[in-house]
Amino acid sequence: MLSSFRVDHFISNSDYVGHRINKTYRREATTIHPNIDISSFEYCDDKQDYYLASSRLVSYKKIDLIIEAFNRMPDKKLVVIGGGPNLKHYQEMAKRNVSVMGYQPFDVLKAKMQHAKAFVFAADEDFGMIPIEAQACGTPVIAYGHGGSLETVSEGRTGLFFYEQTVDSIIEAVNCFESMGAKPVDYQECRRWAESFSEDRFKAEIKAFVEENFMNYFITGGTGFIGTHLTNLLNETHPECNVYNLDIVEPGTPLPTVKDYKPALKKGQKLGSTFVRCDVRKPIELPASIHPTSEDVIFNFAAVHRTPGHPNYEYFETNIRGAEHICAFAERYGIKKMVFTSSIAPYGAAEEEKFESTLPTPNTPYGISKLVAEKIHMAWQVGGEDRQLTIVRPGVVFGWGENGNFTRLYWGIRGGKFAYPGRKDTIKACIYVKELVKFMLYRVEHHEYGAELYNCCYEPAYTIEHIVEAMKKVTGLKRSVPMIPNWIIMPAAAVIGAMGAPMGICLARVRKLQISTNICGKKLAESGYPFHWTFEEALTDWFDDNDRLGLK
Repeated sequence: MLSSFRVDHFISNSDYVGHRINKTYRREATTIHPNIDISSFEYCDDKQDYYLASSRLVSYKKIDLIIEAFNRMPDKKLVVIGGGPNLKHYQEMAKRNVSVMGYQPFDVLKAKMQHAKAFVFAADEDFGMIPIEAQACGTPVIAYGHGGSLETVSEGRTGLFFYEQTVDSIIEAVNCFESMGAKPVDYQECRRWAESFSEDRFKAEIKAFVEENFMNYFITGGTGFIGTHLTNLLNETHPECNVYNLDIVEPGTPLPTVKDYKPALKKGQKLGSTFVRCDVRKPIELPASIHPTSEDVIFNFAAVHRTPGHPNYEYFETNIRGAEHICAFAERYGIKKMVFTSSIAPYGAAEEEKFESTLPTPNTPYGISKLVAEKIHMAWQVGGEDRQLTIVRPGVVFGWGENGNFTRLYWGIRGGKFAYPGRKDTIKACIYVKELVKFMLYRVEHHEYGAELYNCCYEPAYTIEHIVEAMKKVTGLKRSVPMIPNWIIMPAAAVIGAMGAPMGICLARVRKLQISTNICGKKLAESGYPFHWTFEEALTDWFDDNDRLGLK
């Protein structure tokens, strides 16, 4: 029984089997009827005066009951086709009106099936394919009304049932069939019914099942901080799905552009996705083993984003060309759902509170490239009426493996190397990484179509003083944090920056710390998404992830 709970999904070949799965394992099963090669059985309405039974001649098929029933109806002819251990016994028990032919080639069986008055079927099968083959020939079926036959024969339209596996019940059913007239059912209706079990139907249902239950998630830039946390979430919530990490950097390896970079994976952890080496600056090509579907989802995290830190050209090349190639990839495979992680940089540097409706005025190459990338994604979305696009503009994202602002802040406080640069009331909108990825997945599953934009941060946004005090409280730091006036800190930062920016201190970073990232998270708060952590709870969770030894 334990192993049954490790099965992701059950598929049964009939409702009859599905009920047994539910009864035995207490698990629901999806019924997908097997496919029948309908094209091998041509329709025929030229019926002759005999009934047909065919199967492997073994006891559970109950051919002996059918033979005995026709033995007691000498005015009616029966042909039996099939080989098996009971062949000789059945030939011996058959009377003159019953012909037990044994095994016959397919063409002979098909011809007998096409011209039979009706096909008689007495077995209790999980599904039973041969009654459908008979109906494909336009031949009605008289079947035992139990098991798979209740799904393969339509009573009154393509045949009728008897409800006891007895000779008398079969005789009664045959007599009832004959009482219905020279043409008891519409032979063409038998054919139409059989076509509902075609190979095309089977392929469509299997495809739909796989797309619904085993969809693909493509994460560009999936090796990074946010991509790692999203992968962990998808593994937890949708373990049956395929997660593909399209990145230029393999999981667990350092980023050459980030000094002392630590991967977002914990010791011994492997990223639960399939790595596909991909440079989004070039058109995206997948290995032949990966089969995208229209039901898949793309999370576009690929970007050059640390600023300052890169030549201007690199922001435009990766962020704009990457957006073009990712949207072209979605277009090629008919993918309809995409999440794009943008930035608050398109708003530009200013103290005023920024709403999703605020006019973007980016003033850095990074901000400009991100705004253009947003427009590229929006152009993709309007290219199909059922396409779904969610653009998120996160504040400072913190959590395990960030290698960024909050980590530097914590270790600066802990080492006595951080001071408020000229002010304490700078607003730094922020979001916990686990909260961010949960929200993105929530929007994928609760947003039908169209484009939407969300600032992602706690509401209201916190000041740098609030953040520092919360960090100290959660981690038990007792250090006081001084404030250094501007007339001291700005020249000092310039000098330290000229020395190679030890401890990550430089004039650009100090200026960045002084300017508020004041975005409004009210739209997110009112979206229906239930937050899982308060700010202090998020810091505590991050602290716990580090075995309460620090924040990194």
